[in-house]
Amino acid sequence: MKRKVGILVFTDKVKEKSTLKADYFDNMKYFGFRHIIGEIDRKENEVVYVSAKDIKNCDYVLVSLTSFYDVYNLVNELHKVDKGKCKIVVGGAGVTNIRVYKGLIDFACFGRGEGIINDLFNGKIPKMCGVKKLTQICWENMKLAS
Repeated sequence: MKRKVGILVFTDKVKEKSTLKADYFDNMKYFGFRHIIGEIDRKENEVVYVSAKDIKNCDYVLVSLTSFYDVYNLVNELHKVDKGKCKIVVGGAGVTNIRVYKGLIDFACFGRGEGIINDLFNGKIPKMCGVKKLTQICWENMKLAS
């Protein structure tokens, strides 16, 4: 059975651009994110575009953060939804300080994300951080007992 990988599209951005979810990322701002989406192994994963209310139907959801406004949208949309067993993965130029939203996500990719997404889906990223190259760090949210 294929994993379901969602690509999160912020609701207000779709309304603002008057576009379809699947067309939202068709500009140079998301060139790197489109490359990572293209790297996803389609034999093992089904890729769908989702809004926050639909993430509980996915195994993983990828979120591109390119600015402070995307962080604001992430917090605004994800704090009020049931994500079920879905794992939230954020990446992009807007991933700098994750303290504000680390309770909402499961993984954060700092720096270049190319070449690690399928490893992450297959559990090949070590627990706290997986470094494949000096510029690639993937953080996993560990639920620590207090």
